[in-house]
Amino acid sequence: MKSLFILALASFNITYAAHFKMTMTNRQEYCVETILHSLSEKSTGALMFNAIQLRSLGKEIDPVPPLEFLYFVYKRDELYTYLKNTQDRYFPWNAFISGFRDKCNKESVYSNILTNLEAFAESTNLSFEELSIFVANRDWRQLVMYILSRR
Repeated sequence: MKSLFILALASFNITYAAHFKMTMTNRQEYCVETILHSLSEKSTGALMFNAIQLRSLGKEIDPVPPLEFLYFVYKRDELYTYLKNTQDRYFPWNAFISGFRDKCNKESVYSNILTNLEAFAESTNLSFEELSIFVANRDWRQLVMYILSRR
């Protein structure tokens, strides 16, 4: 009986984690990769020179929900490293957080973030309770920093 319960619980977790669906297109994935690589590797002058291109790429990923964006970055070693490196660079980090904050504030009005937070936590093995504190306080910077510190 105990093994049947464990099997049922395991299948519930697999099913539940599968609820966090990725809807990004290949083009949007490319845009995320290009933006994060640029923020991580390019000088401030080069970023300013490429600002129009980076804004254009940013508009292409605007439909991507914030948690899906974070999940995509979290699961890809190279992207995770790019974002982690960006965290140590004042101008690129603040530019990233500003855009991410705007997107999260927009999405949180419709409760889209809270709706998907449990599936995100389950899929990344992060604490739902800790994540939900950042979301409830609308502390998007700390949310990203928490995620970057837990991998």
